[in-house]
Amino acid sequence: MSSQPFTTSELALLVYQAAQDRERWPELVSALKETANPFDEDPVYRDRDARSRIMDELLPHISQALEMEQVMRQGEAAQDLLGQTLEMLPVGIALVDDGLNILTMNRQADISLRESGILANHGGRVRINNREHHRTLHQSIQRSLQAGSSHTMMLNDHGTARSVSLMVCPADVVRESNQQDASVVTLFISNPEINNLVNESTVAELYGLSEAEASLTRHLIEGLSLSDMAERRGVSEHTVRSQFKSIFRKTDTSRQAELVSLILSGLAPIGNRLPEMTGRSSARQIEDEAETRYFKTVDGRMLSYCQYGEPAGRPIIFFHSVRGSRLEVPGSLEVLHRLNLRLIVPDRPGYGRSDALEDRTTQDLADDVAALADKAPGLAERILNQMARSILRNPRKHLGSDADRQLLEDPETRDQYVRAMAESCSRGSGGFVEDLKAVARTPEPSPDQLNLPVYLWHGHQDGQVDVQHAIRLDEWLTNSELTLLPDGGHFFIYERWERILKGFVSQRSGPCT
Repeated sequence: MSSQPFTTSELALLVYQAAQDRERWPELVSALKETANPFDEDPVYRDRDARSRIMDELLPHISQALEMEQVMRQGEAAQDLLGQTLEMLPVGIALVDDGLNILTMNRQADISLRESGILANHGGRVRINNREHHRTLHQSIQRSLQAGSSHTMMLNDHGTARSVSLMVCPADVVRESNQQDASVVTLFISNPEINNLVNESTVAELYGLSEAEASLTRHLIEGLSLSDMAERRGVSEHTVRSQFKSIFRKTDTSRQAELVSLILSGLAPIGNRLPEMTGRSSARQIEDEAETRYFKTVDGRMLSYCQYGEPAGRPIIFFHSVRGSRLEVPGSLEVLHRLNLRLIVPDRPGYGRSDALEDRTTQDLADDVAALADKAPGLAERILNQMARSILRNPRKHLGSDADRQLLEDPETRDQYVRAMAESCSRGSGGFVEDLKAVARTPEPSPDQLNLPVYLWHGHQDGQVDVQHAIRLDEWLTNSELTLLPDGGHFFIYERWERILKGFVSQRSGPCT
């Protein structure tokens, strides 16, 4: 905890620094926590008007910085999506410059360069062992850069009977047009020993090809010549040419290189990977079951929420984090069905699909939840109005503790959280901003107003919210039970979701929070 109160200027500086450098997020979060925290012992922070004044001065900076951070995050998300897509393709893809320097490549390209014996990664540059072929590749790259054309090459090692096909394409095959470097091209590397590039049935369905035409298309991508195809199929080369004319017409292409570029940059290569994807991820299950519903508050606002688990199960209301939304479910849905639970997750005002409410307080949030309870049969009439405050955070790195970093290394956990976080800003950052304002302006409530049992969990390794705050809150409440987790971080709920839910199930009757 800071020994001196933060000034508005100091906080504003931290806000903009954190927007540009994610390593500063923990520092910013700590400062905001101290400024808005009603349990702080500093007399400045105990003064509600002083807290509110500081936060009101700071909020325009927070809103602008959040927009900056969101733009940066969207760019990174697009780049991550591109990388994930390239890794799904069972064909080697490398971005190289006009000097054959490798800018980036997927795993299949790396394998081909290491194991083909025909071409290699030589000090970060693509090199073909055959000098004539290497010179031809340079020429193809220059023509592609100058004319935006595509070119194919078949590389053979007559001594080992190995072969690798290369295709040089403009870089926009796998890059956004506004990210282009004028001297960059894309190399598609097909190594028959490690690739089975195209699913013929997928090609046929996507482009309306016959079985024979889809087979010829696959042979072309594998690097076979027209004469090789004719010999393999026992027909004349003229017949093969006629079939390719039909393929060109159906795919709206006119050249072999253009056809290969179309197929490899489309969905057909992914078709070979689809059978491996057995079952759905937890994030996908949540998205599939997340039917968004709405209800109207007494003042006419529309609030959105989702329900998960058993429709007639025991209801539990889950309050999402400050960068979450109604799509935030910390674990799999299977445990909800198994424990006969009905999880209800509302978007707070300004989050997700819920209308905003300016100058709201935590009491407004409690009133909204009570209204939701009235709309949902079987829910308790009274809900705890003390909401857990969270922090600004990045789910991928620069987390406050090793426990959180290790937990979010799990792809499913990370995917679940990222989806919920992205939805939280679907209407801008107003929900998060109003959360901070509500905490800063709301007077400290009386614990006597809470007559429901309150169960608190907190991790000792939480790098965002100090464990002492949980201890103070437990001491302040009159009917609470605190569970401290020695190895728990800020995101421990994703790991202990089932254990927490079982705690609710063990209660014989009545609501709990």
